[in-house]
Amino acid sequence: MKTICKKSIVISIILLLIGVSVSSAYSNVVTKSLITENQPPNPPMIMGQIEIQVGVNYQFSFTSTDPEGDNISFYIEWGDGTSDGWTDYSPSGTDRTFVHKC
Repeated sequence: MKTICKKSIVISIILLLIGVSVSSAYSNVVTKSLITENQPPNPPMIMGQIEIQVGVNYQFSFTSTDPEGDNISFYIEWGDGTSDGWTDYSPSGTDRTFVHKC
């Protein structure tokens, strides 16, 4: 009899606001600051097994795109009490692959 470990994968995507400062070279002109709204990345597509055997490595792929083309970082909690924490940033639309076993 094989043991099945049901995986739930929760992904949080880091969201940032981008601040742009606009100023003049003249000292008598007031500096203007412009804060632009940053759109969040699109929900990730997750490819991988839903039910897996305990102690076996499985591969999971994550992909998300950002409307402004910003780099994306994933926070991965595997649902079995473990976490990979925040990933390195990668370009929008890049497939990220991780291996996990429970």
